[in-house]
Amino acid sequence: MKQLFLLALLLSIQLYGQIEKATYYSEEVIYCDIWEGTVEHESYNEGEYFYIDVSENGIRIYNDELIGQYYPWIYIGIEQEHHSYLLHNRNRAVWSDDFQGIILFYDLDKDSHWYRKSVEYRNVKKINFEEKNKQKSKKRNQS
Repeated sequence: MKQLFLLALLLSIQLYGQIEKATYYSEEVIYCDIWEGTVEHESYNEGEYFYIDVSENGIRIYNDELIGQYYPWIYIGIEQEHHSYLLHNRNRAVWSDDFQGIILFYDLDKDSHWYRKSVEYRNVKKINFEEKNKQKSKKRNQS
């Protein structure tokens, strides 16, 4: 009985902290090179945009309907004041309230245990499918 109670408690805590299941949009994407926890270099590509489909089991990041990457994840709690998710290959994702976005950390250095790279999807906006189609039409017309 105690084990069932503990399992129910852990699952409820996990569901509480997760990012809401939805489709999000970001036009502000920052690529970072990191050395021992300090950002050494940032790059930003003008006009780049991404959609982010969030589910309880992972996220799919793409910029059109044919190209994208799915990252399965599991919520691991709050680390360094951010809701954190463990991805495959020991990569990590966090929700940042500071810039209302998602950060994907990857390229873990096995010796120092620091991530060497990250991608920040800043100022993400929750959208519905009608808005998504309008944004895609707008992007096509700009090209």
